[in-house]
Amino acid sequence: MRLSPFDPDISHWLHFMGRALYGVGDYAQAIDVARQIRRSYPNMRPAWRTLLAALGQTGQVEEAQAVMQEAIGRFGSDFNQPATLAAISAKELRQDDREHLLAGLRKAGLIR
Repeated sequence: MRLSPFDPDISHWLHFMGRALYGVGDYAQAIDVARQIRRSYPNMRPAWRTLLAALGQTGQVEEAQAVMQEAIGRFGSDFNQPATLAAISAKELRQDDREHLLAGLRKAGLIR
């Protein structure tokens, strides 16, 4: 990313880095990366989910609730529907990774 900072795919590289950090349990760094993506590429829905799940894993429930409301305002009310979460997550994650992401969303009180 340093060699090509204006690469049109930089948002995807950042997203992959954020999900990798989340996957290894470095939630603080995952939050930092996801916040950066949210500021620079606000329409990248998966990064919002990573941010929400990492906030849940770190017990930042109130902030997760505020971010969820912002996401619903940006993407619509279907953003937090479990069926939508499952369908989107299933396309890009292995089953264990999907469950880990959903666990963070549950800890944030965003899904059951």
